[in-house]
Amino acid sequence: MRKDSILIVDDEPTNIRLLTEVLKPHYVLKIATSGAQTLALLEQDSASIDLILLDVNMPEMSGIEVIDKIKQQTDWQDIPVIFVTALNQECDEAEGLKRGAVDYITKPISAAIVKARIETQLTLRRAKVALSEQNKILEQKVLERTQEISYTQDVIINALTSLAETRDK
Repeated sequence: MRKDSILIVDDEPTNIRLLTEVLKPHYVLKIATSGAQTLALLEQDSASIDLILLDVNMPEMSGIEVIDKIKQQTDWQDIPVIFVTALNQECDEAEGLKRGAVDYITKPISAAIVKARIETQLTLRRAKVALSEQNKILEQKVLERTQEISYTQDVIINALTSLAETRDK
């Protein structure tokens, strides 16, 4: 079974190093130091990214602007984004959640809390993917069964038509 992949987005090397130390044993990590670099990584290989840890306060493009761009792309919308930031005001948290973040972690981070919240979101994502795949299988089965019923109806109609013709004088 493959390890889940996490994209860490932060402009501070210290924060990246800390998150890397906590997460490296459990996940495949990718690093971006800016919003533009994040979007470029997603364009290259969004399918391999299972979760994004996104800093809110970054130069040039803020985390809020990055999540807005992520949520505009159909292929990226289902990637859970957790904001990691030193901001701790309720309005900042509410804004991040309103824009599509699934969780909010304040700095300084607690390793246990970060791991628990990441695992919760990854478990939820795996469940969503499994449900989506199951729905596709069920849709295919319904389509097949509908075609079988249609064929059976045609056979019955033809049989009744033939029977009526043979009995009709």
